[in-house]
This record gives sequence, C-alpha cells and structure tokens, in this order.
Amino acid sequence: LYNDKGDILVKDTIRCWSGWPHYKSNVADQKASWWRGGWADWYVFRLAETYLLRAEAYTWLDNPDLAVQDLNKVRERAGARLLTADEVNISQILDERARELAFEEVRWFDIARWKRADVFKKTLHGVNVTIKSGSVAEGNLQLNFEQPKVESVSRFWQKNFSPKWYMSAFPSDEINKGYGLLQNPGW
Repeated sequence: LYNDKGDILVKDTIRCWSGWPHYKSNVADQKASWWRGGWADWYVFRLAETYLLRAEAYTWLDNPDLAVQDLNKVRERAGARLLTADEVNISQILDERARELAFEEVRWFDIARWKRADVFKKTLHGVNVTIKSGSVAEGNLQLNFEQPKVESVSRFWQKNFSPKWYMSAFPSDEINKGYGLLQNPGW
C-alpha cells in the first residue's frame, strides 16, 4: 500500500490504521479526527488468502515443495518461522488459515469444506494476557498468557454435531420450483 507520493505505508496485505488490527472489523473514516467508521477502500479477497488457497491446492496435488513456498510467503510476512516441505500438510494449512484469517468469517467454511467434525467438537480456549513484569517504556515487558477453557459459550454442534452442516440447505422455494433441485442430505 502506497500513499500519493509513492511511499510504502505498510507491508501488510491490508492497511493497519493503528497498533491493533481494527481493519478486520472497522473501516476508519480517513477524513475524521475520531473513530466513527466511514468511507475507505475495503478488501474483498486478500493476497495472503490466495497464497493459502494455492498452498492447499498444491498439498492436495501432492506437491509439498510448491505448497511450502506459498505458505512461507504468508509466514515470512507475519514474522513466523519458515517451514520445510516435510512439515506441510492439510492440518498445518488449516491452522495457518485460522491464524492469518482470524475474525474474517472464513473459519466455519474452512472446517465444513474440509469435513473436520473433530475441529467442530474441540473444546474452546480463550486467552488471558496479563503483565508479568517490566514495562513497555523500559523495553522489558514480560507477559503471561493463560488459555482457560471457555465454558460460558454454548455451542450446540459440539455435542450434537451432524454431517448435514458440511453443506447448507437450499431454500424451500427453490426446491419447490420443480426444476429438479434436490435438498442436500439431512435438511
């Protein structure tokens, strides 16, 4: 992303307006002096997502050498450790998509698309971040990261999972039009 003078603004695939990635849920009004949302270009599909989709395709085609190249483009930009071709598999790509595309509304569809009932049924954990010692100003901040089990969120599918959720139901009025459309199994 570049400004009008051609200077690079950020290396990320979508603009980060502050220290926290509000771009995942808020479009800042670039003309306003306070946060209220407003006009701005908005991403539809991110470059990182295209790399991850292609890495997935290469993995299904049993070509880990090409898959790891795409996966590492995303990991390098994020400052993560680069992987070797031996480490690349579908589970690794699913995890990478979960990290890179967090809060971008694709996780449910990824899990359903890959028919991963095991992931739907997993116990959820949150993250509590607290200061262990030090300070940001002094440059020696140490943090504690706890991952408590999330019990306050009811997830019906965790105990009552049905494979019908791998596909959505067609609207009844479409099925009733009589052109041969059949309802997906379970619906």
